[in-house]
Amino acid sequence: MRLGALRAVAGALALVAAGISAYLVTVHYAGGPIACFAGGGCETVQKSAYSLIGSVPLSVLGLAAYVALALALLFRGELAAIASFVLGLSVGIFAVYLIVVQTVVLDAICVWCMTTDAIALLLVVLTSLRLRLEPPAAAEPPAAAAPAPQH
Repeated sequence: MRLGALRAVAGALALVAAGISAYLVTVHYAGGPIACFAGGGCETVQKSAYSLIGSVPLSVLGLAAYVALALALLFRGELAAIASFVLGLSVGIFAVYLIVVQTVVLDAICVWCMTTDAIALLLVVLTSLRLRLEPPAAAEPPAAAAPAPQH
């Protein structure tokens, strides 16, 4: 996969995850019911103690992380590749934790959450590939040699 296409796919996935997170933030603060498919565990997960860090919903943190990741994917260069990888790895590690919480601790599945978790795991792979494909920063040009003496 070409680097530009890889960045575009990863950016699109990050925006999808940001959109889902924005929906979950909206539902949290509006206090309305969450649209849930297949099994109905969304309310259980969203109302659990695991859905907050202090008083901040995890969906707010997810929204911020996915937007930051999408922004990092807009830029070229080694620093942007490192930033996108660190963000991708961070959301991926947290996604594994959240999957364990849903399946083992809560015994309830939020389809919205699992979708963002799956995207997070894909983003780990894509940002890893980007890190490998991104050309390294150009080395400093050598100092200009002193001109040869003219006779």
